[in-house]
Amino acid sequence: MLGIYTAFSRIDVGTFRLFWEDGIRVFSQQLFSGGLANHQGLMNVGGANLRDARAIGMTTIGYIVSPPSYPSGGAWYPQSLGLERARDVAGAEWQHLRAVFVDLETMLDTPGGTECWPTQKQALVMLDELKPMNIEAGIYTSSGFWALKYGGSTDPGWLQWKLMDALWDGDPNIISAFGPWGVEDIIGKQYTGTQSVNGVNICYESWDAAWIGGYVPEPVAESLLEQRVIALEKQIEGFNKSFQDSVNSDHGNALRIIRDGLLALPSRSYIHGLRAIGRTLGQWVKG
Repeated sequence: MLGIYTAFSRIDVGTFRLFWEDGIRVFSQQLFSGGLANHQGLMNVGGANLRDARAIGMTTIGYIVSPPSYPSGGAWYPQSLGLERARDVAGAEWQHLRAVFVDLETMLDTPGGTECWPTQKQALVMLDELKPMNIEAGIYTSSGFWALKYGGSTDPGWLQWKLMDALWDGDPNIISAFGPWGVEDIIGKQYTGTQSVNGVNICYESWDAAWIGGYVPEPVAESLLEQRVIALEKQIEGFNKSFQDSVNSDHGNALRIIRDGLLALPSRSYIHGLRAIGRTLGQWVKG
């Protein structure tokens, strides 16, 4: 089952529909980037992206980057703060997430040039804090990082969490495993790096259909944008009927042609187009 991931791009309903038509059924959103510098950027798009993805029937998933450690020990930020900020970004959509994956691949340089990353202890704290939240938690990492930073640990204790493999080989199939996880324990794979598609920055992912399985997203109420589109469309239909009865039928024909063209546009372009038609109609009526 194919999916997409984004961090800071705003994906509107119309663009999600384009991805849906391409076979995308799962959407993953970054909720915490490991620090607070980028928090507002995620706040600007995260909750709205999750809502609009769910509105067209996609299963939604969250990503949280585990805060890295100082070389001297201790985390840059408490794991609990990361979870709190992640929930702020998701907002009301938190309760609808299929799962949340903790990203262990944070590597930042301190001012002195020393590389740092989440320790096993810090990662476990964040994973454990997700348990009482009634949401499934998993791990996002790659075989190379696992070997380099976690010693290639095969401790079976890690098996309590499913794995999302970061392997940008362009192949959506899950065919290799590492650490304590077998292929059957890897329920997702991010198989591309970031690329621009349909005007937004995304990574492509694949998911185990059986794991996504019986999870059906709850229907989402029509967003304010969709409600306005519907209301304006009804208003234009009323104008259209009036024009059909008028002597100047050319206006009615022109309106129908423009309206039919707008139906193929993403929601944001659609509503701007409807506003433009409304202004034109007003001029016609006054004339």
